[in-house]
Amino acid sequence: MIPLSAGLNEMRIVGQAERTTDIVSAEYQTVNRERAACIIIVTDLDVELDFRPNGQLVAAVQEAPGQWNVYVSPFERRIDVYAFGYEPLTVILREFGISNLQSNDVYRLRLTGDRIDGGSIENIYIAVQVTPSNASVYLNDTKVEDSMQILAKVGKNSLRIEHPGYKTITEEIDVSEQRPTFFQYRMELEAEVPIQINTNPSGANVSIDNLSMGSSPVRAFFSSGRHRIRIVKEGYKEIDDWIEIEDPSTAKIYNLEDIRGALTIKTNPISSIYINDQLHPEGVSNLKLSPQLVRIRIVTPKADDINRNIAIRERENLVLELFPVLQTATVRIDVIPVDADVLLTGDEGEKYSSKGGTTFEDVTVGRYELIVSAEGHKTHRESFEVNKDDVVRKQVILEEGSDLGRTPRFVNYEEPPQVVKRVPPEYPRFARLSGMQGSVVLDLELFRDGTVGAVEVVQSLQSGPGGLDEAAIKAVKQWVFTPAKSDGKSVAVWVRIPINFRLD
Repeated sequence: MIPLSAGLNEMRIVGQAERTTDIVSAEYQTVNRERAACIIIVTDLDVELDFRPNGQLVAAVQEAPGQWNVYVSPFERRIDVYAFGYEPLTVILREFGISNLQSNDVYRLRLTGDRIDGGSIENIYIAVQVTPSNASVYLNDTKVEDSMQILAKVGKNSLRIEHPGYKTITEEIDVSEQRPTFFQYRMELEAEVPIQINTNPSGANVSIDNLSMGSSPVRAFFSSGRHRIRIVKEGYKEIDDWIEIEDPSTAKIYNLEDIRGALTIKTNPISSIYINDQLHPEGVSNLKLSPQLVRIRIVTPKADDINRNIAIRERENLVLELFPVLQTATVRIDVIPVDADVLLTGDEGEKYSSKGGTTFEDVTVGRYELIVSAEGHKTHRESFEVNKDDVVRKQVILEEGSDLGRTPRFVNYEEPPQVVKRVPPEYPRFARLSGMQGSVVLDLELFRDGTVGAVEVVQSLQSGPGGLDEAAIKAVKQWVFTPAKSDGKSVAVWVRIPINFRLD
């Protein structure tokens, strides 16, 4: 191919095609071994011509000055013509009387050209053929799309050819009508050089010329020369730079700049902190985060959730105080006798107590157990719900008597009772989250049928509704024993057992 000029001049076909009686030589055959057809181009243009048919160009032969024989495939429909100093010309054969072109057909066309004006040519088409063919070609620092058809300015032009793994070609070319406009290059392979890329800290993603090299530290081979290196690690400033890879080996250390911010959240100890929907059970103190917008959610029993969207900026130390506002109510307790002991225990371990009747302000919402006791009276127990902004009133009149079971405390027996049905206690959520563990010691009244009667707490771990004491009592109430035996008869007895709570 001969790339030609483009500028002020135009080519044109004169008249219609003439069919001749000439015969195409057998040496001109298509890839399918068919004899070619021939278009004879007669021209008064004193320039080199280049022909590009739509299909296969079998040959283009200059038989004499001013005559070109263009051998093409049968049924060819179009030929593009290029000439120095002229705009390319597309010749549609049927427009000039050539249709249904057959093997061995020969036609003659007349080609001429017109100068638009007498000015000089400013731009010329050149061609740059490179091996390997997928190399990147730059003319005057602009990448070209088709290296076989480049519009270059007349005069000096800078040419650069690049391809990974090959040595870059850089040279200056002189473009004019009097000089060759076909340039051919074969690139030279670059030697593979051992490289070592370390970063501080390690674990950064490294790429060279957009080729991923993995996470640092990187040990590999790469072609020598100047290459683009990119180093990325979350929370650190990205590095985008050039690296010179040279024989016999190249080692580089890159110190990454930490741009993370630090976040601290102060809140209620029983609150759960979520950042971007991830729970931080140990709290958030000086947590390192990349610059970003984070979602913060504070979840606290008996309080509305706190939701915040916070921007973490580069190198910012951010301290947030996010204390929830608990939902509360008022509880009024009146008792007879007036000096009775009042204990109000919540399902999350809250405790409110008094001697005699009183009003408890700012009682957090939830389920509560009320225990009212007095010497010589049976203990009163009841549970109730406390909702936000409620005013709850309770009036308690204690009944005279004792809480103890009817079984004597000390009974002689030869065969001790044995557990035949054991129900493990449930671990209350609040106690588990708070890390509470240990043992609740209980005295159980066992009836002659092996069922459990009265239960007394000898050693408390967490009293109140929802507490560990309640969980232990609820469990043992479901236990079944073989009864104790005295003289071969079942007897009611008291036994003492520990109920253990351990965090696995």
